[in-house]
Amino acid sequence: MRPTLPLLLIAALGSLTACHAPAHGSTAAPAQSPTVSPAPPTTKPAPSPKPVKPKVSKAALDYFFTVGLEAKADSVVNKWTDEVVTVRPHGFTSAATTCLTKTITDFNALTKTTDLRLADGPGDIEIYVAPLSKFRSLDSGYGYAADDIAYFSTDWDQDHQIDKATILIRADETTAAERCRLIRGELTESMGLTEESDKHPSSIFYSEYSSAPSQYSALDKAVIRLMYDGAIHPGDNRKTITANVTVG
Repeated sequence: MRPTLPLLLIAALGSLTACHAPAHGSTAAPAQSPTVSPAPPTTKPAPSPKPVKPKVSKAALDYFFTVGLEAKADSVVNKWTDEVVTVRPHGFTSAATTCLTKTITDFNALTKTTDLRLADGPGDIEIYVAPLSKFRSLDSGYGYAADDIAYFSTDWDQDHQIDKATILIRADETTAAERCRLIRGELTESMGLTEESDKHPSSIFYSEYSSAPSQYSALDKAVIRLMYDGAIHPGDNRKTITANVTVG
């Protein structure tokens, strides 16, 4: 805390400052009345323009509700709000790293508010390629199933902002091509598009892993753009989302 001077001392100092007498033999100039400028006319500031609602097709909006919200009627959006979300890979071959880098590049090309970035140190998203037997030690929340080939978990706060994710890709019982598809699918899902669909086989959200593609479909691109173009916020529900977009 800055020390304060006693009030009497402050008053004395103020008086000294205000009572400078002219030097001996000099003439004090007469006081001049200050010139008062007229006050500028008051004008109301122009209202801020309303944000432009993104245009989205009905098919894309319906698919967003499928993969971005749970089936429950009261479900809401969980998503990252950081400008940069870091990703650290573990156990990756050079081929898997190439797949991860390509996925990050493709994802970032579709987003306005949040980008993915590879990290050397601890990441917001930790992604492992490991045998199934290691899954539980890598994520204590993992529930073992013999036919699992991939798994992810996300943590979010009371405001539905995701702040951590873990991804597990099975190293055994999968081919390099399958792992590449899984890397793309699981990483994208960990960004808040967490649900899968038994429709649209060309989509990375297609529930049959072995048939899922290794590129984003046009519908995938539409829902990723919608999630991260600034119109949708954590905690938004179907009604709010519909009000924030133009369907057409």
